[in-house]
Amino acid sequence: MCVVLLFPVMVTVGAVAATSPRLSKLYSWLGRISYPIYIIHTPMLMIIAGAGKAVSIDPFANHPWFGIAMAIVVIVISDIATRIYDEPVRRFLQRQMQRSRAIA
Repeated sequence: MCVVLLFPVMVTVGAVAATSPRLSKLYSWLGRISYPIYIIHTPMLMIIAGAGKAVSIDPFANHPWFGIAMAIVVIVISDIATRIYDEPVRRFLQRQMQRSRAIA
């Protein structure tokens, strides 16, 4: 019940809250890399867990620094993927859509 009542209030407050230009840039960047983070984090976790099993180490047990390092690596890879793949492909597809609309 709390989720039904509290969540809409939180979203509304967040939507109308003023942000500084610096925070606005940060939020924009986080929004741009959010989908690559979503796509990349699980395969990265699986690869690292598999590598840990291969050498009989559990990288997630008793190593809090590992989670921080993992988050940093995922964010960096996501930013690179956004700049090198996601945004150029999106621009290319938008140009193709504009051309097909012009022809039609």
